[in-house]
Amino acid sequence: MSRPVRERLVELEKDVEQVRLAPAAAVRARGLRRARRRLAGTAVAVTALVGAAGFGLTGVIGSGGAPAPVPAATPPAESAGCAYPVDLSIPDNPGRVELRVLPGAGPAGQAALAVQELGERGFTARETPGSDPAAEAAETAAVLRYGPGAIGASTLIRALVGGKAVMRFDPARDGSAVDLVLGAGFRGLATPTEVNQALAEAGEPTRPPGC
Repeated sequence: MSRPVRERLVELEKDVEQVRLAPAAAVRARGLRRARRRLAGTAVAVTALVGAAGFGLTGVIGSGGAPAPVPAATPPAESAGCAYPVDLSIPDNPGRVELRVLPGAGPAGQAALAVQELGERGFTARETPGSDPAAEAAETAAVLRYGPGAIGASTLIRALVGGKAVMRFDPARDGSAVDLVLGAGFRGLATPTEVNQALAEAGEPTRPPGC
């Protein structure tokens, strides 16, 4: 038996209402799923932050709860420096080189002869009384004493000595003069050719230790 038309219309209206509400319900369901995912992600992030904070506090406070000693900062190493400007350039003019020639362990009159020969080669040299303990060694040709302003000049004089030279660098010494202390093994100045060869073998002057 067929139902009245009125009942069928009411039932059809309910079906249509359910169809209209279904998309909204689906949207709400998707929104709830996204909210749950965001909540889970937030929980994971909070857990990671708490773990990191706990690790940091443990490093500062210590595992037993007592403050851990903080290591003291290592002070930078002090670099030794020269008291005066450094000159590494080898003089291209011997007249710029000032020499104080000390007799040292050489025979009498040897310093005067050395001063004369140096003058003939264009150097500025003068005889000065004095010696150096290292000059007494038989193999020592000369002892060179100099400061930061005569590093390049001392390189030239070392090549000029023509034998074993003891280099005595003083970082606190002022001026560009070089002390040339004649040693027991001094036999005269090297020739210009020998000087050039010695300079080529020595290479460019470098800063001595302590400068």
